[in-house]
Amino acid sequence: MNHTNMNYDGDFEYNRSTRSNPPKVPPHIHNCYEILYFEEGDAVYIVEGKKYELSNGDILITNPREVHCPVFKSEKTYTRSIVFLKPPYLRDFISDKYNPFSALEKRKLGTQNKIDTELVKKYELGKKMDIMGEYYFSDLPEKEVMIKSNLIQFLVELNKIVSADTDNGIVSNSSIDGIIQYINDNLTKNISLDSLQEHFNLSKYHISHTFKEKTGFTVLEYITQKRIMVAKDMILDGMPLNEICEKIGYSDYSSFYRAFVKITGYSPNDT
Repeated sequence: MNHTNMNYDGDFEYNRSTRSNPPKVPPHIHNCYEILYFEEGDAVYIVEGKKYELSNGDILITNPREVHCPVFKSEKTYTRSIVFLKPPYLRDFISDKYNPFSALEKRKLGTQNKIDTELVKKYELGKKMDIMGEYYFSDLPEKEVMIKSNLIQFLVELNKIVSADTDNGIVSNSSIDGIIQYINDNLTKNISLDSLQEHFNLSKYHISHTFKEKTGFTVLEYITQKRIMVAKDMILDGMPLNEICEKIGYSDYSSFYRAFVKITGYSPNDT
């Protein structure tokens, strides 16, 4: 299975599609926040190894650090609307007193990703998604004003929901939860199946098999994905490439370079 970065150049994009034969989508990450409005279908979403059972009208949110993918249980028609979003799009609404991106950003990885349809209806989140879509595909002069006004209202309500509610609708595996958290906390250290076996007192076979089953990644693939994400942030902060290579656990630059290009599709120098 291929694992990809699905990157977007702009700060805001709206996409809506209906598929009668849903495609297989590999585990992936984005360089932006994703808000998915699940309108109809027969699917679960896996986020950082957590499995969310989706019902028509649910909303799923992910941030750029969360690996996720849909798993379709049948060929039932799949309809969804998605907003891809970066903070610069709403820079005028971000302040020291209030951050509209809190719900998207500050959750523990793989938690509180799903907003149940009852809450979606209560706070009219689906309606706001529909209005954004209508204006996004229009040529009306008030297009951007209406998109931003509905989007900021959407995010304010989302912040309320996430801050008030506990995580629901998740099927998880406690041992894999711990391994995922350990990996994310120790990305700059030397992590291997041997070290995980020793740390968690579990067999390498059990870790490999269960991790792949729950996340769609092998342990090495997951570590590599997350390390390259960290590397991209370090590059943007101006850190020299050789220093980055050492800090994220690569013994030589060529190995780091190959991994970076494979995952991002471009070289570190082009970041």
